[in-house]
Amino acid sequence: MAQLTKDQILFIDDYLKRNKVKYWDVRMELLDHVASAIEDELKKSISFEQALQNVHLSFGNKKTSKSLNKSRTAWIINESIYADNSGYKKFIGDKQKALQSNLRKMYGQALITFFKTPLLLVTYILLLYILFKANGHIGGEALLKGLASIVSIGVAIPFCFSLFHFIKYGRSIYLSVLSGLTFGLLYGVSSLLFYLPKGFIFGDDKVFSHGYFVVMCAILVPLLFTQTKVFFSYLSKIKKIQSRLA
Repeated sequence: MAQLTKDQILFIDDYLKRNKVKYWDVRMELLDHVASAIEDELKKSISFEQALQNVHLSFGNKKTSKSLNKSRTAWIINESIYADNSGYKKFIGDKQKALQSNLRKMYGQALITFFKTPLLLVTYILLLYILFKANGHIGGEALLKGLASIVSIGVAIPFCFSLFHFIKYGRSIYLSVLSGLTFGLLYGVSSLLFYLPKGFIFGDDKVFSHGYFVVMCAILVPLLFTQTKVFFSYLSKIKKIQSRLA
């Protein structure tokens, strides 16, 4: 079996970058597929360049692309392995859809786990009971700070890690999909905050309602647990991908 050299592997990686495979984890997956396919092609006693072109086309990319010149009077024909990357765009799009579907299932399973785990459920109910009984003993300003802290923790953890990961490795499709759903949940909670009746949010004395704080905690605590559990599940997947690169 034909084995690719280190220089050829690096060339394939650069080829994928130039074809705008922007997510590093997708690129690593494609690098493995493309390299294996090229090794199979090389068994036909063809050159590496021809093998790469064959594999390029097998992913749904085209041989050529055309664009208008600056004066828009004639077409410029570009023929190379960098002329068209529509096949890779479709691959990335399909990957995103699959991850989004998988992520929604993971969120649902994590939420069910929260309410089916006796210790978590008892702790949750006890926390809400203590908050409910604390009515009148906690000021409106403290309640607002507490609610803001709960929301901030749920968003800050994945955001900070995603930022650190982006600086060190580049864009990750796993974290991109996870961040999108995280901010989607945040938007949903924010919408709930906005549309609830003002009489429920604020009492007769126009002070932040204790009951509103308890209800929002009842919603946010399970979401925070779900977010954290899914985040660490995705983190373990990313580490597995990175371990294959070591």
